[in-house]
Amino acid sequence: MITEITIRKGPAALKARTIELSVLNLVQGHNESGKSVLLELLASATQYGRARSRNWMGDLAAEIRWFDPQPHTLKIKAHDGRLRFDLDARHGAIVTEPYRTVVPRYPDCGRGTILDLAAALSIDVSTFIDILAEVPSRVRGEVQDVEIVGGRPIVHLASLRQPIKSDDSPCASQALDILLEVAIAMAQIHAEEGPTLLLVDELLDSFHPSRAFRMFELLAKRTTGFQAVVVTHLTLPSEIERDWSNQFLVRASS
Repeated sequence: MITEITIRKGPAALKARTIELSVLNLVQGHNESGKSVLLELLASATQYGRARSRNWMGDLAAEIRWFDPQPHTLKIKAHDGRLRFDLDARHGAIVTEPYRTVVPRYPDCGRGTILDLAAALSIDVSTFIDILAEVPSRVRGEVQDVEIVGGRPIVHLASLRQPIKSDDSPCASQALDILLEVAIAMAQIHAEEGPTLLLVDELLDSFHPSRAFRMFELLAKRTTGFQAVVVTHLTLPSEIERDWSNQFLVRASS
């Protein structure tokens, strides 16, 4: 369990805040309140390039704490463009991956085949196909069956009569169904080796609300062995929201 993140220096909306994490976490709030920044901080220990690319990294001090089952503290500091990590008092420009993160990003709509979804998870196509093949048994959601023919996947969705072949371009909602269910399976696999976070930044807001609510229910059922942190603007029905710990961020006053 990653138990909390404390931001001592950084974006004004997050500065001097400690945010406690449970297994299922909603992050909601106004625009420019630091929701996406919070997710990128949690991912920074495993995605150095993205962490260094942000201009707010010029002045940053944050601490992430977790158990595996021993207690650990990762300190993240940045000054004058230099990013440094301190894992349990061991210093360095990078650290041995202290925990795993799975960060699905909105897919490139310009291409849009199911194989292009691999890039949205920052993995190669072969790995994506291997994980996709395990989705029906692991997730048991919209992806009902996956056939591998000639090394290429054919995906059967519960809501479609015809399967989606590897070179087909599914509509946006179907592509996101596949992407998010692969992300869940990927997090389950990583969690078999160590602490894992699934970080979802507003992707569910792209669904029709009823479809998004079903995905929140699926996440609640299948988040086993790992933690999920979801940024959303959606207002969830009370019967769904009760499964989630809610962090509401408020934009800093000028």
